[in-house]
Amino acid sequence: MEHEFERAIHEAEALSLHADVVQGLHSLSWLTQQANDIERTRQVTIRAETAARKADAATRCKQLANTGRCLLELERDLPRARGVLQEAGVLAGRLDLRVVELMWGQALLARADGELDIGCAKLDEAVAQARAMGDHWREYQCLVWLATMKFERGAYLDVTRLAADIVAAAQKMGDSGAPFAEVISQISALRLAEGDHRMFVFEGLDALRQADDKRHLCYALNEVARACLDCRCSADASDLGRQALQAADALGSPTEKIVATALLIEAAFAADETERSNRFLSSLRELLGDKPLAPRSRAALQRLYDRYPGTATIIQTQTH
Repeated sequence: MEHEFERAIHEAEALSLHADVVQGLHSLSWLTQQANDIERTRQVTIRAETAARKADAATRCKQLANTGRCLLELERDLPRARGVLQEAGVLAGRLDLRVVELMWGQALLARADGELDIGCAKLDEAVAQARAMGDHWREYQCLVWLATMKFERGAYLDVTRLAADIVAAAQKMGDSGAPFAEVISQISALRLAEGDHRMFVFEGLDALRQADDKRHLCYALNEVARACLDCRCSADASDLGRQALQAADALGSPTEKIVATALLIEAAFAADETERSNRFLSSLRELLGDKPLAPRSRAALQRLYDRYPGTATIIQTQTH
């Protein structure tokens, strides 16, 4: 399929069919993202941005928004994502366009800035617009992100309520369920009930593995591992954390690698396994370096520091 897309894109370029080139590259970027090929997705997304600058203003606006949204999902080139979303916003205002991808991208940018309330409000707008257009795929994607941000805000009741809407949107596309939403909804129910994670069977994890959806899998594994730690099940947390780290490494997600490693350190301390905790502390120092951290990474580190204050000194001493 990638070969066929590339051939069609080259033919469209030869005929100066700029909007068709952009559409082809957009579809190709979706395909490569589904294949977990993050670097190729980044390259194709940037190609689409460049091609869009030769297209009409509406096409350019939509693709700039898509480029920004995609880069944020990939955790790549935040300054570029911010710039193209700003440019898309100006174009949308001038053309009086309501672009789902722009609202979605602005929501992800707000999340990157730690402004989850703004992100949720933008996603509410995006879901409403997608529904008005009958765009089930974008409705589904934005609902999943809305549930994710609600989860990160600790609005667990909202997450459980959103799960039914997400499944309904998935069914409109012909899918039978929504495994990621199922997992974070179960964790939310667990948080609300303050129950034991062993009462839950996280079937959505197997579905995510079968779908090879590494982006959602590593996030879900990290959150189930966190729930295990809160129930004092460090052995389960260690196993899940290792799986999360493996998926995050394959995906190239710096945030989920940091989250997984912090959880593995906590699990090692809880099990009184000094050698293992030292090994993961060393890995965490390498992951942190001097890079700016996403709010989710900072929250994972803060949790670790709050529970084991000595780790802050060890990491900061070795990092700086």
